[in-house]
Amino acid sequence: MWTRNAELVGIFLAGILLASTVFPAMAQQEKEKEEDAGKAEKPIPLEELRVREFLYHQAEAPEERRLSDAIPTTNISREQIDDRVNRRVGDAVKRMPGVFMGGAPGENNDIRLRGLDKEFTRVQIDNVVVPDGGEKRELQLNRIPAYLIEEVTIIRNPTAEYESDGLAGRVKLKTRPIPERFSGNARLGSGGREHFGDGTWSNSISAGGRIGDLLGAMGTFSFNRDPFVKNKTERQFKAGGEAKTTNGEQEAKNLEATDAFFDVGLFYKGGEVHVKPLMLRLNENKDKKKTARDLTKAAANDETSEREREDKIKQTVGGAVEHRHELTPKIKFEHTMAYYSNREDKGDKTKDSFKETKSVMTFDKREVEEERKEDQTWNYNAKLTVPLTFVLPQELKTGFAMRFRDRFRDKTKIEIKPDGTSTDKTTPKDTYFLKENYFAGFAQNEVWLTDRFSLLPGVRVEYVTLTARDRISPEANRGFTDVNPSIHTLWRATDQLSFKTAFSRAVNRPKFDELSPFEQEDANKIIIGNPDLDPARAWNLDVGFDYAHRDLFFGVNFFHKWVKGVIEEVDTGEDRNGKSVFQMQNVGDGWVRGVELEQRLGFNWTGFDWIGGLTLWANQTVLDSQLEEASGKKRPFKEQPKFITNLGLNYELIPRTTILTFSANFVKPGVNHEASGDIKRVTPDWQFDLALRRHLIEGFYGFVEVDNLTNVQRVEVTHKANGESVRKKEGANRTILVGLSYSF
Repeated sequence: MWTRNAELVGIFLAGILLASTVFPAMAQQEKEKEEDAGKAEKPIPLEELRVREFLYHQAEAPEERRLSDAIPTTNISREQIDDRVNRRVGDAVKRMPGVFMGGAPGENNDIRLRGLDKEFTRVQIDNVVVPDGGEKRELQLNRIPAYLIEEVTIIRNPTAEYESDGLAGRVKLKTRPIPERFSGNARLGSGGREHFGDGTWSNSISAGGRIGDLLGAMGTFSFNRDPFVKNKTERQFKAGGEAKTTNGEQEAKNLEATDAFFDVGLFYKGGEVHVKPLMLRLNENKDKKKTARDLTKAAANDETSEREREDKIKQTVGGAVEHRHELTPKIKFEHTMAYYSNREDKGDKTKDSFKETKSVMTFDKREVEEERKEDQTWNYNAKLTVPLTFVLPQELKTGFAMRFRDRFRDKTKIEIKPDGTSTDKTTPKDTYFLKENYFAGFAQNEVWLTDRFSLLPGVRVEYVTLTARDRISPEANRGFTDVNPSIHTLWRATDQLSFKTAFSRAVNRPKFDELSPFEQEDANKIIIGNPDLDPARAWNLDVGFDYAHRDLFFGVNFFHKWVKGVIEEVDTGEDRNGKSVFQMQNVGDGWVRGVELEQRLGFNWTGFDWIGGLTLWANQTVLDSQLEEASGKKRPFKEQPKFITNLGLNYELIPRTTILTFSANFVKPGVNHEASGDIKRVTPDWQFDLALRRHLIEGFYGFVEVDNLTNVQRVEVTHKANGESVRKKEGANRTILVGLSYSF
């Protein structure tokens, strides 16, 4: 398996070498030809092109494409990614409407669409869902460099063309295309979190172009280093308000991400073939220190401490082959074959625990943990697009998809006492083996009833087989079929105004570790896995409109989801050895609804250069939900915010070609009701980001980027069922980055 990965890496490196030798030679030959003809002409830098577009008052709005698309979407472009504080894709999507990122401020790892947990969102790169190590089927966006992406699109309510998995929606990451002429850009940035110059780096280079009419290639390489310290404090109070415990935690991480992407294209009359190798590698070294004091005990015996060290490597290697062909000038056939292997190794994870005895800290135990996850995924999908004129103009799309996925987790935990005695603390849930095969077919047909009104019905049929086992239990097999219809409408009321509706059925496949047939006995209960879990299912409705003009954009989207079969851990009513037996089951039903607003206001219309480069933008999301548990208790979905807003401005000062971007994010969290009866609230706060780019000499820009400008921290308050309360504070400090970028 890893031999195959090495071959892919070899192909990628060979491609980089090709780009570094052929393209400069090609560029030099073109330059010599121009000089010989006496027609030498300097290439126009990308930044200058943007200035010229402004001077000529470009008529097309950035959101123009959305007006003619029946699918409710929102997106950001390469230009927006370049101008703002965006080292990783997670940094870019956090400002999009309906998005809430998990973790402390500055940790933009997991995306949550429409306030739902990360297990309800799916991410794909181009046409393929790329595997990751998470148990909730998520792809962590901090693993992907923003430099690799041309466009980010959130598909709010997909048509039958897209996989049905993901109740909250899908995030589509479009990779950068091969340029028409040889060109590229590079970025070198350095800075810090705790203090400037602590080893924070953000370096990327991308170059490529067409070689004649038949060939083209483009390569992107990125290296990011992010050492940061996350601090967390926790205080627990008794029912009367008296302090009970105090905890302090400091987690020092050193993240090193080395990422590479290559696109080799073969172009011919009527079609093109692309080979796209990809490598994402993240090294994470963690050193965490934790101290705790139990104020109910004597001062000489009230303290405990822990020190945890962990070295983790995440690596995704693979690639895709894409083929697009025009069978006729109007009939198009597209298909993609892809293989990706993800491996996550947690080696040498140790945790040493100490207890205070008579004012002396003594060693209590050492926990040693090793974990390895591996996920191999083969994908194939094909799509045929056929325009028809049968009474009315139509566009028929049909296709199929297959995915074969093998995944396992192998984890061991050993506890070592001071006398050398060791105990195996590995639980049955720590190891599983899964094989999931996916087959799907779809058909959809967009019919234009008038020049401005279209109807897009479709249906997608998905069949999934699952084989699951652990080290002890026998293999469990399962298969289920979903028929998911959809219908979308589009009314282009004017050239600038579109109304859309979308109604579809979606599923949400269970977490991987819930599907294993394990049985685990804890101190107070017995937990068993459930290979017979069904996906949660939902009917999704979106209604909205978009108005887009050169200097003005306004979008409104209302949505409602009726959800059935949300997976929860419930008491089965069975007792073994005096302990209750709990199992994950499809027992929760509920709904999620909200409204997403977007605005953009430009000032080109004023005719004044000093304000013409100013653009104000904003988005707001209002959310609500209700989930009914098996017990009949009703509560909101877990950790769903009530309100999210993003505000920002872009200012381009033409005479000095200076670009300033500023953005602010505000999240008003909702109330989280735990199964234990505890109620958790997170204090709302603002987070600010700032970026400044300044033209230096031809092709060169200097930049300054500040993430989490005011160094805001996340504050969480929990009121426990027994009357006690807990207050937690967590922060990861601001990031300042200074550097140079160059376009050629």
